[in-house]
Amino acid sequence: MRPDDGGAPLQALPDQIRGHGRTVDRLVERVAETRAAAVRVGYDTGSYGLLNSWLPRLLDGLVDRAVECVDQTSRTMDTIADGLRTVADNYAATDAAADTTVRGVR
Repeated sequence: MRPDDGGAPLQALPDQIRGHGRTVDRLVERVAETRAAAVRVGYDTGSYGLLNSWLPRLLDGLVDRAVECVDQTSRTMDTIADGLRTVADNYAATDAAADTTVRGVR
């Protein structure tokens, strides 16, 4: 298949697409670590020492919003990873069906 601009042919390799999905899965794990760190530091009054013990109360709203953003990012990345796997499966199924059709024509 050629792109609309007449450039090099497009070759979709399901295994590579699935590999990208696995990469996104690993990134989701890292996002979860980020979330855990934000929660741990944000809500622990001892994290800031005695001199700055008032700081967590000031930052609570900001930490809550940051955690919400990280959660949304994680959900979005999960959706992307699932979508990549679906695309790979669809390419593989289409290739298999085309192969069966071509072999049947011979």
